[in-house]
Amino acid sequence: MKIVLLTFFITITLFAEDDKKNHQNKNLDNYVQQKIDYSNVKDTLYTLSDYFIEVNISNQMAYLHSRYDSTKAFGVSTGTTKAKDGVETNEGIYAIQFKKEKWYSTQFDSTLMLNFMTFNWGIGFHALAGNSYYKYLGVKRSSHGCVRVSRSIAKELYEKVQYGTPVIIHKGNPAIEIAFAEKDDKELEYLFYPQLKSEVNRRLKELYKGRYLLSYH
Repeated sequence: MKIVLLTFFITITLFAEDDKKNHQNKNLDNYVQQKIDYSNVKDTLYTLSDYFIEVNISNQMAYLHSRYDSTKAFGVSTGTTKAKDGVETNEGIYAIQFKKEKWYSTQFDSTLMLNFMTFNWGIGFHALAGNSYYKYLGVKRSSHGCVRVSRSIAKELYEKVQYGTPVIIHKGNPAIEIAFAEKDDKELEYLFYPQLKSEVNRRLKELYKGRYLLSYH
């Protein structure tokens, strides 16, 4: 997801009345220029899940957001092309698709992945059996594409998140954020995936064009 900072200028012209011309002439000599910064304007998607996971690739930190508890921060190590056959962990909004306590990677020498939870097909959260990767958590990218976490965090995530739990991956200051909604919220609108994708893309385009606050949502 490409981050776009939206800043534009609005010139407000102060009109001065001219008593000698029946207050009809406008004085354009004096004006004020006001800068409005839209860099923090975000669109929001809502979830009925009890949790969602946020991963910030820029600082290799992730956050387990809870409807009931405080947010839990933890270090991760995401994908890098510097690893052999590695890919970068893509930005975007996903959902937990698959869970398995033990899963062996057929692509990478049958590596044992503990508490494996995919969110982007083969890409997911998991821990490893050894400790050598711990030094990279919260420090630098070192995986082949997945989001590596410690064994204790992997177990906690596995126990708390369910299928469909939202996952948002970004590189800092994302254009979209996730928040919790209540089931009895009268303004809550349910959208199936094709509708949701179309609506999100439309709103992002409005945001990038600087028209987000001018459009009906």
